[in-house]
Amino acid sequence: MVTTYLVIGFVGLAIALLSLIIGDLFDVALDFVPDGALSSTSIAGTLAGFGFLGAAALGLWPDAAAWVSIVIGAVGAVLGWGLAWTTVHVARRQEQPAGAASLDQLVGSTAVVVEAPREAGMAGTVAVTFLGSGKRMHFRAQEDFREGDKVVIDAVISTTQVTISRLTD
Repeated sequence: MVTTYLVIGFVGLAIALLSLIIGDLFDVALDFVPDGALSSTSIAGTLAGFGFLGAAALGLWPDAAAWVSIVIGAVGAVLGWGLAWTTVHVARRQEQPAGAASLDQLVGSTAVVVEAPREAGMAGTVAVTFLGSGKRMHFRAQEDFREGDKVVIDAVISTTQVTISRLTD
């Protein structure tokens, strides 16, 4: 009986590993089921919780009735499903809309010069808000800028460098 529980637990771990590598294996979420309730992650957590807690119950109480290990395994299944569903729910809430993480969305944004170049053509630094957080990026400009000047980002050259121009009112 312990072997059966362990096999069920390891099947749950295998499904979790496959869903980590491949992605969600079961796209069976129905309209009336909460988002992520029947994902491969929650199914894997349920199987692993049932199998491993059932095996632990039999290991700790070998003389107990079979229904004791089944009840403890069911509690493990509920806990495993709950933890997996919560993980999926939190992860999906943190997902950004398609393309939201692209720095190209900074083009046209207003920024503030926080470190002015010593002379034209040298590097300076601007502060801009990106995805709700402050981000500092370098710029090079042929005109003079001072700290505190408001500028517009014209182009994103790399993940750390932009081109800017003066903000016109």
